[in-house]
Amino acid sequence: MTLHAMVEQHEFGSPPRQPLPAHLQPLLDRYREIYHQYVPEDARYLRDHHGHLMYLRPDEEELCTAELIRATTWTASCEELRERLQELPRLGYSHVAVNFGSGAPSGWKTGRICVQYLERVVLSSARCGVASP
Repeated sequence: MTLHAMVEQHEFGSPPRQPLPAHLQPLLDRYREIYHQYVPEDARYLRDHHGHLMYLRPDEEELCTAELIRATTWTASCEELRERLQELPRLGYSHVAVNFGSGAPSGWKTGRICVQYLERVVLSSARCGVASP
């Protein structure tokens, strides 16, 4: 989703996001090539968003590298997540939102496991509260 957001921001003239690290720029360039193949041209965004937060599309598989995931997501060990969260107030953030996606196991959907996860990672490292679903 990071690559698609960056391409659409460029296409629609939105203010740029924080740039990707230079060594990941070829992934963005390749995604832009894929994006420009979508039709109809005036509705590329429809194809661009198809499947996001549900599954990885075949045309995106080559771009979804471990390096990209580490650089643009919060996929990490609990200890690393704690370290990252502890940096957020210094960077000016005061809130965190978590989206577990539609493919999450049923326990996540009920919120029980989600709250346990947040308590284990977030609450142990930051001053914040968790609202149960």
